Amino acid sequence: MPLLRSVPRPPSSLALTLLLLVCLAFGAGCGPRWVIVRQASPAPFNGSSAFNVDKVDFTGLVVGEKSEAEYLGGKDPEQQASFQGDKAGMAEAFMNGFDDAKGPVRVAAPGAGVFIVKPHITFLEPGFYVGVAAGASRVSVTVQIFDDKQTLLDEIAISSKIPASMTNPSSGGRLRDAAHDLGRVTAKYVLMRTGLD
Repeated sequence: MPLLRSVPRPPSSLALTLLLLVCLAFGAGCGPRWVIVRQASPAPFNGSSAFNVDKVDFTGLVVGEKSEAEYLGGKDPEQQASFQGDKAGMAEAFMNGFDDAKGPVRVAAPGAGVFIVKPHITFLEPGFYVGVAAGASRVSVTVQIFDDKQTLLDEIAISSKIPASMTNPSSGGRLRDAAHDLGRVTAKYVLMRTGLD
């Protein structure tokens, strides 16, 4: 009498979709979010190092494919003021993001032995949301870390992308969310470099 063998059923499309999402989630989360441009070796930082985060710099900002001046040239005074408000909100959000994720990193006023973290937002794409169509907001920052003698030690580049949706329709809100995310990632880099992570 022949033996009966069970033939495995192919996985359902739902199971395959879930598996793909898990793989993507773990794949995206495995590596760091920053790109190293320059890194002092050996690391001059340790768990007792103190850092001061300088205010966010927007010098030379590119908005979409235009310089900031070109971008603002096509806006009315109210829109120009709103954009300046968005930049101020982004600077605050970056600092809040850093504070939220800094953990045991010591923050201090500038002075002898204090490392300076200088964030420079170089690019932003405001994105849009018009119900039937949407474009994500994107922000890129270059972060440099200097010693107290203004010697450049480390430099990294980080990007953040915030989707536009019905629950997040405001470009100003998305830009602030992106800046907060960039501040958090910067803090994680500092944690890693000090050995506190």
